[in-house]
Order: sequence, then structure tokens, then C-alpha cells
Amino acid sequence: MISVTAHSGAYDVHCEWGAIDTLGPLLKARGLSGKAYLISDDDVAILYAERAILSLANAGFACDLHTFPPGEASKTL
Repeated sequence: MISVTAHSGAYDVHCEWGAIDTLGPLLKARGLSGKAYLISDDDVAILYAERAILSLANAGFACDLHTFPPGEASKTL
């Protein structure tokens, strides 16, 4: 676990091989529940969204996926 402090606040970053498969239990252990929104670019979603959604669902989360095109143009609000 890496703790990050930024101007907008502090948060933890969980880094571990295969961590995506423990995403749901990790969030549940933090006291979270209910609905999760998975937001990803199309290229990353193809590789990891199914595993993330499965982990979330198995931990009792309802999950919606929103994807967007990859690239710098998609990073601009």
C-alpha cells in the first residue's frame, strides 16, 4: 500500500501483481458497498474490464462500465 498526499487530499494506492482479481474484496474491506462505476479507455477495458467486473460482482457490487476512445484527445474535459 502506498499512501499519497496531494493538494486535493490523501488516498492509498494498492499495488500488487494480480490485484485486479481482488478489487471487489479490497473495496468491501474498506467499508464500501453498492454500485461501482468502472471507467476505462477501450484498449485497457479489453484487457482488464471483465476481470474487474467479475471481482466486483463476486464481492456484491453492482457495476457499470463506461469506456472511451484511447489517446490524448479523450483526456480533455
